[in-house]
Amino acid sequence: MKQSRSVSICALATIALACVIPKPASAGALCAVGTAGFGCAGPGVANLSGLGALSATTFGVSFLLADGLAVSFDINETITGNLGAGATTSAVIRITNLVAADVGLGNINDNIYLFSDVFNPSIAGTAGVGAIGIYGAIPPIGVIPAGGFYAASSQAQMNYVFAPVGLGGAPVLSLTTPSTFAIGNPAVPFTFYEWARSPMPGGVVQLVGGLNFQLASGSEIYMPGSLIIDENDPDAFNSEAPEPTSVAGIGSGLVALAVLMRRRRR
Repeated sequence: MKQSRSVSICALATIALACVIPKPASAGALCAVGTAGFGCAGPGVANLSGLGALSATTFGVSFLLADGLAVSFDINETITGNLGAGATTSAVIRITNLVAADVGLGNINDNIYLFSDVFNPSIAGTAGVGAIGIYGAIPPIGVIPAGGFYAASSQAQMNYVFAPVGLGGAPVLSLTTPSTFAIGNPAVPFTFYEWARSPMPGGVVQLVGGLNFQLASGSEIYMPGSLIIDENDPDAFNSEAPEPTSVAGIGSGLVALAVLMRRRRR
């Protein structure tokens, strides 16, 4: 995630402050930094430390930057433990039904940040980040992208934080997935699968996930499954992140679908 490394900690703290909303379980928030400045969407970030386990989902979060990046998704936040002075045993952010499309006239290179709510310090464990998706061209938006010209790339990252971002805490980069890139003209959509896992110390109080989108005008990324960012919950990660063979199956199905559509047109 080349561009994200150039974004200062101060900028992330400013974004986090803009997202802070004192309210009950909020299932996280989304902020964006890119070629058109930054902004936030979603229900905001709350301090839920000591309030126990929770699972909250917000559907239909949408975002549009001035450079033409249109993003929509559903977000779930699941936290276990976190009761009273007890430790948080795991924290997970799941992003599903994500669509990121360049509906503008120029190329974009934007970072999307996903903030969890604040929770009690976690126990030591592992960390993971992964994403599955499909590159293609517009139209259509929101379903399997079409063939045609597209140039797209994405990369996912996870940050773990020992003090809440915006309240003196600095995000520490933990994991970054390999970058993917695809060009098609004309072509069936291109599937991708990225993941990474690593040990992580205890004491984490907030998750900050990141996605970098590099899209040419008219290009689209569709993630029907999860972008999943977890701290110390490999079972949740493994249950949602598909094996590479599954991704290959999706690609084969798209090829078959494209051939069938051509035959019908003839």
